[in-house]
Amino acid sequence: MTEHAVAGRRDASFKVPVNSTGLGPTFKFDEAKIAVICDNHVSQRAFEPWFSGPPSITKPNDILHPYMAQKLREKSNWLWRKDCSPKANASSDATIVHLYKKKGNRQLCDNHRGISLLNIAGKIFVRILLNRLNAHLEQGLLPESQCGFRRHSGTIDMIFAARQLQEKCQEMWTHLYTTFVDLTKAFYTVNRDGLWKIMQKFGCPERFTHMVRQLHDGMMAHVADNGTVSEAFAVTNGVKQGYVHAPTLFSLMFSAMLMDAYRDERPGIRIA
Repeated sequence: MTEHAVAGRRDASFKVPVNSTGLGPTFKFDEAKIAVICDNHVSQRAFEPWFSGPPSITKPNDILHPYMAQKLREKSNWLWRKDCSPKANASSDATIVHLYKKKGNRQLCDNHRGISLLNIAGKIFVRILLNRLNAHLEQGLLPESQCGFRRHSGTIDMIFAARQLQEKCQEMWTHLYTTFVDLTKAFYTVNRDGLWKIMQKFGCPERFTHMVRQLHDGMMAHVADNGTVSEAFAVTNGVKQGYVHAPTLFSLMFSAMLMDAYRDERPGIRIA
């Protein structure tokens, strides 16, 4: 027992990363040792002197986290080699709950926000896929005017660009016309068949596109409210909300639409 406790103290700072890098045939994880392997012979009390924080809250997680991270890493590598996503019944189904926005009539659906509760292991796997997709898109594939859901870009950049245009037009006594478009329920408008074709046009590997598609195909959902659950229904359109890659997939489709719409226009300054 003492030997296990010393090992737990020595390796407590090690974490098994769940993110991935590169676009090779397998996920590339940084090597890290397992801090503590769950051993029935080692009691929680033996580890309490080596960890800080409230013992009733943090101790079980400190012991289980490295072990679970290692297992998830092995599972993710296996899924990538087999060219398949997590089991459809576990990762494609969603439980939808609603949250009242605290304004307006409670009887109107628009005054409620739907939240999709998804499988945790599937969400971790999707985070890995998103890291790969972002690494691919950062190679200059998206237009510079597209700042939504991109690393090192954000609302401040767009506000700065709009302010600069306004000031320059005032200096040159030139008219400036600005259009603001608010897309209602934008994620639901994505056509999935079109999205898979757009991903291929942006150079996403066929295996990657196939795995993302598996997360959407056959998706079922049911609504939970006040302790009751509705019958399951199919979700056949839109990106899968609740997964972190949904905004990036929508941005990918929207960028393709803008590039096609302005393909024959004169070069200039556009904010999208």
